[in-house]
Amino acid sequence: MVQAALSVVLLSGTAVFYRSFEAARQVDVGYAKEHLLTVTLGSFHGDTRLDGLDGIPLDESAVRAMESRLRDLPGVLDVAQGTSSPMSGSGAAYADLRIDRLDRLPFRSGPHVNFTTPNFFDVAGLDIREGRGFTEWDREGTQKVAVVNTSFAQQVWPGRSAVGRCLFVSGDADCTTVVGVVEPAVNWTLPGADPVYYLPIAQASSDPTLSGWTSIQRALIVRTASSPGRVESPVLAALAELFPELPGHHVRNLSAQFASRIRTWRTGTGLFAASAMLAVLLAAVGLYAVIAFGVRQREHEFGIRRALGARASNLLRLVLTRGFSLAAAGVAAGTIVALWAGRFVEPLLFDGRSPRDPLAFAAAALVLLTIAVMASFLPARRAARADPRRALEAE
Repeated sequence: MVQAALSVVLLSGTAVFYRSFEAARQVDVGYAKEHLLTVTLGSFHGDTRLDGLDGIPLDESAVRAMESRLRDLPGVLDVAQGTSSPMSGSGAAYADLRIDRLDRLPFRSGPHVNFTTPNFFDVAGLDIREGRGFTEWDREGTQKVAVVNTSFAQQVWPGRSAVGRCLFVSGDADCTTVVGVVEPAVNWTLPGADPVYYLPIAQASSDPTLSGWTSIQRALIVRTASSPGRVESPVLAALAELFPELPGHHVRNLSAQFASRIRTWRTGTGLFAASAMLAVLLAAVGLYAVIAFGVRQREHEFGIRRALGARASNLLRLVLTRGFSLAAAGVAAGTIVALWAGRFVEPLLFDGRSPRDPLAFAAAALVLLTIAVMASFLPARRAARADPRRALEAE
């Protein structure tokens, strides 16, 4: 019973972690991660404010050459630029962003900004939900424009359209008009999407603060026709030639990067599964040994029962019921222990999921009870074949 109870605890833990891992794996990150490769150029400092910038300005001719080289690679559909690399955990937050008719920003974190080229949203796989994205006309000397994600729009203008609203960026007295709303994308933590607004790189050159930021930090987002892993080698070769000072880890496969984000839940599932398999094996062997020993002790009794008219199926059912009842008692005890212990693993689960998942406990109980019946079957068949003549001769 103790072995069965321990098996239930570990089996239910495996099921809970597996469902948590599956929930993390199914998260919509916004980006078309199965077809994206990112190349970070310059130094990324995490969540950095635009005042007090440090860093070495990028060689714009080398950036253009790198973009052209990547666009010409077989299997590459398009290349876009941004100052934030998707799912990199890097970005910038303005200290002096102002929003028209608001005394203070309503955000608990951020907002973050990303300076992009016009094709960024198409390449990254982000859908425009309202308005439009950037175009080639959004350049220096034209009306300043911005695109915000839905997290930004819902927190600033709940229930209202964000298109046509005014942002005042980096102390600028001129209105930067919001022209579109884009779907949210996961950049920092799963599963949430922080508020982000996007500005055209082409319009940043007229502002010393903005141009200072875009000059030291850049990311190339590469859209591939198939798996990004097929173009990693030529991309690394191009990076080594044009930016020899940058290490190879600046080239990232977005699918692999997402997999590393959910490694915690995959590892938890694997550890629980390995422990549960060992516990179930021990429980099955232990249950088999107990039932087999009991049958051997009662062989004479089973022979007498056969002599008195009991059918083989009756004896088979008798022994199977014994094994099932022991396992059922273990399941009940293990379920109680697992419910109590759930509070210790709850902080480790994805997105605050409950460790008291009825489906997980039902699956654990079903697995253990099935194994208990299988472990009891051989001793039960031996009992059903008890020889009534030998039992009468002994009497």
